[in-house]
Amino acid sequence: MARKLVFRTSRTSEELKPIEIEIGPEGKEATFHAAPMILGIDLLNLLSGIESDSAAEASEAIQELFKLSLDKDGEHDRFIEFISDKDNFVDGEVLMDVAMSLAEEYMGGVPTTPEQNSSNGSAPSGSGSKASSSRRKAPASKA
Repeated sequence: MARKLVFRTSRTSEELKPIEIEIGPEGKEATFHAAPMILGIDLLNLLSGIESDSAAEASEAIQELFKLSLDKDGEHDRFIEFISDKDNFVDGEVLMDVAMSLAEEYMGGVPTTPEQNSSNGSAPSGSGSKASSSRRKAPASKA
């Protein structure tokens, strides 16, 4: 007799609220609303690219993640316009932090890397948290 593994989907997009992403320089922040979840297969396809050693692959995967997550009401176009504005100066490290935060949210709060190594700010905590334009840092280790 074969062993049986049963998996159930525990949440639906209707149950979850959009993820708010606040990004930009102090005083000029903008808030964007990302989808509460994306398909698991899409996330799996993107994760290897996001963490790739190839800058081109990582960039392509991050851009695709933004397209999938910012898919409603022109959010993606508005996001691209905002991060492309030189007055807002959103650097690559912040974009990577946003992408990794979104990926973690979509994985149910599971870190996508064993160690976060950003310079300041705080990491979002759990589903429905607000990703911030501040750089994230790893939690202090317990001695």
